[in-house]
Amino acid sequence: MIPRIPVQRSADGSVFLKNIVDYLIQEAFPLYDSKIFYYSPNKDIYMYCGGYNSISSDYLIPYEDIHNGQIKLKIRKNVSSRLSQLQQETISDEVKSSQVEEAPKDHSQMLNNIFSLSGNVSSSSSS
Repeated sequence: MIPRIPVQRSADGSVFLKNIVDYLIQEAFPLYDSKIFYYSPNKDIYMYCGGYNSISSDYLIPYEDIHNGQIKLKIRKNVSSRLSQLQQETISDEVKSSQVEEAPKDHSQMLNNIFSLSGNVSSSSSS
């Protein structure tokens, strides 16, 4: 849990997600090439927000989805680009060694490249 994440709020109390993402990047969280979700306690699911670098500055987490001053985020690495990277590495290795290696059959390490964040949001409002 990250205490007291500074956020910008809209007039109705919703939170601008872009400010949280920018804060996490500034604090060196590994968001590169990832997808971001927030937890909606009202719907009991994680809502997809977008890629780390494609979330618009006006994307809002609704006030109703902020439970006890907390926002839960799930950050998931983009598996398809990791697979592409593995293919590139395999091709590069084949050229260097002239040996064909099989791609890993167990992709569980890539699929488990997920982490969750939960943080208390501090109050500040947008003008």
